[in-house]
Amino acid sequence: FLRLNSPAKATRLDFIKHYKRLTFLELRGKFNGFASIAACLQLHTLILNCTVESADVLAELPMLQYLSLDHCELKGGLDVLTQSTISMLKLSSVRKLTSIQGLEQMRGLEYLHLSLPKLEHLCDFSHLNSLRQLELDYMKSLRDTQHLWTARALESIELKEINTALKADSFAGLTGLEHLRQIDFRFIDVNKGRIAAMRDHLDNAGKSHLLYENIPEHERLNSIGIAHLSHVLI
Repeated sequence: FLRLNSPAKATRLDFIKHYKRLTFLELRGKFNGFASIAACLQLHTLILNCTVESADVLAELPMLQYLSLDHCELKGGLDVLTQSTISMLKLSSVRKLTSIQGLEQMRGLEYLHLSLPKLEHLCDFSHLNSLRQLELDYMKSLRDTQHLWTARALESIELKEINTALKADSFAGLTGLEHLRQIDFRFIDVNKGRIAAMRDHLDNAGKSHLLYENIPEHERLNSIGIAHLSHVLI
């Protein structure tokens, strides 16, 4: 277990190749020698709040389950992650990331959290047969929802602070996701009118029982990502 914070001067990571049993790593700040992480073959949880020169090294980690790119910069695309073992992925305020093309081939993905205010389009989720939970947060530039309905295996979806240009009708496809067990849009925005219209649509389709607030507390689905971190950090 290792947390490193290097806010001012870049720290070299060469030493980390000797940490053969490291399972959790969190990096915040400035670092050099990122490729050295490839030697940490037991690493299953990686949280990066730093510039990632290349995601290639992430695909070389044979045990990696959880990856968080949070308030960082990713140089290069996400395509390399298709070769990874990642099942839980969080992309939050990744600078200059305007496309998530490549994620559609991450067939082992079970949990996806996107908080990308500049992202305009989602990817095709139709090949992600293991994707059970999707969380969209602060998606202020999202232009359409058509790809949402390709996530046919979804059991839980959470929508927070989504572009107000997307009206309630844009989310009508929620009723067509047959495996859905929980829908949470309580904080989609401050516009109570859109929330009320979305609730009415679900009610008319006989799906109001799927609303988070209508599900008994003991039956609600917890976030897979949060549950994983809670287990690791206890």
